[in-house]
Amino acid sequence: MENLPFTLNKSPRIDRIQAHLYAKLPEIEADRAELLTESYKATEHLPIIKRRSAAFLHILKNIPITIRPEELIVGSASIAPRGCQVFPEYSYKWLIAEFDTVEHREADPFYISEDTKARLTKAYAYWEGKTTSELAEQNMDPLAYEVFMNHGIFTVGNYFYNGVGHICVDYPKVLARGYEGIIDDAKAALLALHVADGDYARRRHFLEAVIESCEAAILYARR
Repeated sequence: MENLPFTLNKSPRIDRIQAHLYAKLPEIEADRAELLTESYKATEHLPIIKRRSAAFLHILKNIPITIRPEELIVGSASIAPRGCQVFPEYSYKWLIAEFDTVEHREADPFYISEDTKARLTKAYAYWEGKTTSELAEQNMDPLAYEVFMNHGIFTVGNYFYNGVGHICVDYPKVLARGYEGIIDDAKAALLALHVADGDYARRRHFLEAVIESCEAAILYARR
């Protein structure tokens, strides 16, 4: 640091934002889980990629907007400063089991209100047998899951309970083309499809999902 040709002084605003951020325990929220469940219930007739883009649109159209005091870059998935939305499409039973202990556990405690517990319990009822963790379990040898994993011989960790976040986003393309430019590209690709192509349906559904997802991002930004 002492070799840098300049110094950046932290403004008092940063200290105030930081104090606000850490003033309370992180909090689990239910908005995303409810909206996702509403959408999935209404789109059971659609291909899975269209269900995902429809859910993304429904969430960004309806999730509460939070702009906190003194923020220069705004946008948050949660209402609380360190709020946490949950993802029932991956897994949920582990959280139900920790409803009464998650606030007091030693590692990563989270506050969860009684209202949130009730809302999540109602939403979670839809996901029995539909989660990716249950799909993964069905494809594992019973010995691997019931003995080795449950007894700590090995674990796949968060990959079993949450989405894999190893995604490399093409930010230069997003910045150069913008969401509207990507929509134009997808629409052009749709027009170039031929119904006789062997992968016509798969590619059409993908491109339609791209368009819907970009439109969702634009809508959210305008909110």
